[in-house]
Amino acid sequence: MLWIREAAPGSSDQAVLARTQTESRVLVTFDKDFGDLVYRRGATASTGVILLRIPQPSAAAAADRISRILASRTDWAGHAW
Repeated sequence: MLWIREAAPGSSDQAVLARTQTESRVLVTFDKDFGDLVYRRGATASTGVILLRIPQPSAAAAADRISRILASRTDWAGHAW
């Protein structure tokens, strides 16, 4: 798991999405701008983007919930959910 806020603070959304592709990562985000990039602007999301619209509790609670969600399926790549 990589937190972009810590690894590359200030990165543009395009740079973050490009990094997910280069590193074959699934992007998990609360930021609706990524939905706009993928659905409206046609940006590539072949490794997967998961846009969460849940209340943002503490970082630990969010990480736990996200881990459980990710473990619930194996077909994230190539989809924007």
